[in-house]
This record gives sequence, C-alpha cells and structure tokens, in this order.
Amino acid sequence: MGNCDCRVKDIDDNLEDDSNKLKLDDFVLLYPIGRGGFGRVWKVRLKRQYTVKTLDIRLLKNKSRIFAMKEMSKAKVFLKKSVKSVANERRFLEMFNYNLLCNMYYAFQDIDTLYIIMDYLSGGDLRYHICRRNFFTEQETKFIAACITLSLNYIHEKCVIHRDLKPENLVFGADGYLHLTDFGIAMEYHKGAEVVSASGTPGYMAPEAIINKPHDFCVDYFALGVIVYELMMGERPYQGKNRKEIKEQMFTLEIKLDNDDLPEDWEDDNILDLINKLLKRKKGKRLGSKGCYEIKNHPWFKDVQWEQIENCTLNSPFVFDSEDNFDDSYAQKQDNDSIYEGKKELYIIEVNESMTFKNFYFNIEEKIAAEENEKDNNDNENNTNTNIIKRRDSKKGTKTHTTSKNSTKKIGDDPVVIHNIRGYNSRKSARFKGIVPDSGNKIVSVLRRDSKSGTVRANLKDNEDK
Repeated sequence: MGNCDCRVKDIDDNLEDDSNKLKLDDFVLLYPIGRGGFGRVWKVRLKRQYTVKTLDIRLLKNKSRIFAMKEMSKAKVFLKKSVKSVANERRFLEMFNYNLLCNMYYAFQDIDTLYIIMDYLSGGDLRYHICRRNFFTEQETKFIAACITLSLNYIHEKCVIHRDLKPENLVFGADGYLHLTDFGIAMEYHKGAEVVSASGTPGYMAPEAIINKPHDFCVDYFALGVIVYELMMGERPYQGKNRKEIKEQMFTLEIKLDNDDLPEDWEDDNILDLINKLLKRKKGKRLGSKGCYEIKNHPWFKDVQWEQIENCTLNSPFVFDSEDNFDDSYAQKQDNDSIYEGKKELYIIEVNESMTFKNFYFNIEEKIAAEENEKDNNDNENNTNTNIIKRRDSKKGTKTHTTSKNSTKKIGDDPVVIHNIRGYNSRKSARFKGIVPDSGNKIVSVLRRDSKSGTVRANLKDNEDK
C-alpha cells in the first residue's frame, strides 16, 4: 500500500486529521480477485455497521457488507498519463445508480493510492467464461446482449460513452446478471460535440474510432455487435496481432453473415440481421444510430422481457457452482516497481500537488443522510410557508388570502410580498404597506390578523372604481 512521505497538505478531506472520514482501516482485505490498469482489485468487508437507517436498496441486500475494492497507484496513474481519466471515472460513478452497472459506494485516498469501493460481483467477467466455454447458447447470448443493451441505454441517457466495451469489462453477479464496469476511458458526449481520441481495445473498436474520426454512442453499439458475434461464432469478427492488422481487415471486408453461418442449435435467424446491422462500417447506417430503441425493437429481441431484466426479477440462464470465479494466479500477480525507474515518489508528489483528486472522497451513507435531511427540511419549509386561499366571493370578485402561521410581518411593515394570487386574468402580488398590489387594477384590503395563529387574511379585489 506504500507509505511515501510526500509534501502534501490538505489535498482531500480524508487526508486531514478527521477520524470520521472513511479510510482503508475501515475494511478487512480478504484476498485479491483481479487486476486493473493501475493495481489490484480486492474482495473486502466493511468492518462497521451502516450508519443510516434508510439505505439504498442494494446496501440493504448486502447485509454481509462485502464489496470489491479497486486500488489505483497514483504513481502508475501518472506514469500512464491517466490522471484526468481516473478523475472522470470517479465523477461518472457518482452519477450512476443502476442494477446492471458495477456501482460505487465509497471512494477515498491515502498519500500514494486511490480506492474505489464497488459492488462485489462473484460470477467472474465474461472473458473468464469465454476462455472456458468458447460457445454460448442462443438463450444465453440473448440474455447477455439484453443486459448490455440496457446498461448502454442507461449510461447514454446520462450522456456518457463507455468506449471500451469488451468481455473483460462485463462481470456477472452471483445471481447470473451481467454488469458493465470500468469507465476509465469513458467520455461525456453532447450532440454537436466531437469525440476524436482513438481509445479502446482494437478488436472491439468501431471503424470511426480506430482511425481517429469523430464518434458518438454508436461506437458502443459496434462493440456490442462484436461481442454477440464472438459468443455465437467463438471468435471475433476481425482478427489480427495488432491494431494495424485489425484496422486493415476492418476496411477491407465488411462483415455480412448469411444463413450458412447460423449455428445448428440456433433457431432464430434474426440474429444474423442484428449482427450485420450492428457491425455496419458507417455509423449512420449502424443499428442504434437513431437511439437504443432500435436495438430493443429488433425482431431477435421480440420475446425479451426488458422490464424484468432491468429489475433483475427474471431467472438468469447462468448458474455458478463456485463462490468466486476469477483467475487466481493473475489476481495474485505483484506489481513491478522497476517501471517507475526510481521516480515513484516524484510521480506521487506530482499527482497530489496537482489537486486533481481533491474531491475524490465519496460515501454513499453520507449522501443518503444529506438527501434525507434536505428532504425533511424541504417538507418543513413547505408546511411552514404554504399559503392557502380560503374562499372566493363570486359576487364581490374577491379572494381571501391567508399567510403562513409563522409569518412575522405586520400590517404597516415595508412592502413585502406575502403571496402570489391568481386573479381573473393574471397573477398579482399582494403587499402589506399601503395595501397596494404591483399594478393599479387591484386593491388589497387586509381583513384581520389572528393573534393566536399569527396569520393575516386579506382580500384581492378588482379596482373597478379607479
């Protein structure tokens, strides 16, 4: 974990002397379950009980308080020039809360490491299962494709492009549902903006992305097509040892499956049309270019129960025999410090002094508590400030107005709006002093103040005599 003595001061709340802030000591590190680009991923248990009564439904289900902890070496983040991308991932994760994503619950840091606490998904990533099975049934493939489609639809509605959709970033939960994770190179996208950086994994990158052309949400739908193709055919559509070879294949031959390519045990040939349209070279012709609804409405998905999958109430076709499904030898692999060339401490100082991660801290319990307090305060304020129109006299053309009981204003005070009352044709504001409203076509007459309740009643009347 490191203990570098860096010249850092107040780079984040949890680095100050505040015992209430969540830190690494609040977790029991059980064992590593995987590796990320900047460090290992651990299975951990939160030592203490949850601190708020009304919790996120996912926390209520997680009574064992078991999570996955993603650790990221600040030196490695700096060395790989990924400071901004890691900060973006942390920001995106705070925006998300969805059943088919790997959600964040806590985030904190120490001098040399960043930590993100997320859903613990024990089913293993899709790559792990592809390496052991090669082929998947039509029912399994459809379920996987539906989970991916829903997760993409959710993040796209949040204006986020994943840009690195691949089997390694799709992880099964214990219930057999597939979750999208790793937003390390995701980007925010708004219509009219251009995203041109060619980031991603070559075998799953869309043509426009691999040649540094402007791209949008369609790059994720191309990657979906590659994954569905791989599950059905047992290999990716474009093969190559490196990015150059894959790019050459992609622009030499466009994939077009026909009935001869349909596996013998697959029944619905609509899958061929789905893959062909997802793998269109031109993004404007690609399925999903007009919206995710194009994919959900495709004939191959006609029998999919989208709402039940989204709510995780449908039985998944995947059942896992073991508690943990991961490559233990890969997870246990140690980092090689020689990559830093003796500059590790300098890299850590650079990251900390940049202040990029000043607001890295996140605690979902504190967020829930703050939201509850805000809701209670708003309810109290609404109850206090609600002004009620008691009656309307149709003959006199007046409305009786009552202020809140906690009003401290008195008749004769400086002009203060007590309520906006809708008259016959427009909204007018009644004022105390001079009992004159905003415009000359209305007159307010104060009826009385109730000494016990403190309320003031007034009439808003047409000024026909003026």
